[in-house]
Order: sequence, then structure tokens, then C-alpha cells
Amino acid sequence: MSTTLPKTKYLTIREAAFVLGVPRDHVSRAIRVGVIHAVRRRSGLAVPSSEIVKWLGGAG
Repeated sequence: MSTTLPKTKYLTIREAAFVLGVPRDHVSRAIRVGVIHAVRRRSGLAVPSSEIVKWLGGAG
């Protein structure tokens, strides 16, 4: 399974957790305390792919 980022600009919390290799509740908690930036979308919260790249150390 590839860990490349999808071509979309935003990831769901589930997708972000998968790419980062952590449980969904860890990503939710990081958003809640302000460690990871997220935006409100029609379907809920979404994490910009740039945040994921930042957490992966610029790889991507």
C-alpha cells in the first residue's frame, strides 16, 4: 500500500491518520489542542495536505 498523498488538497481525519500512521483519535486530539491545523468543510473537519507534509518532515 502506497503512502503517497492523494491529489486532493484536503484529507479527512481518517486519511490523515492513515498517512501519519497513528490512530484517528490522535489526529483529532492534535487538531483540538492546535498542534495540527484543520478547516471546516461541508462534511466536517479536513486537514490540508500541507500540514501532513510538514509533519512528515517535508517528505512527500
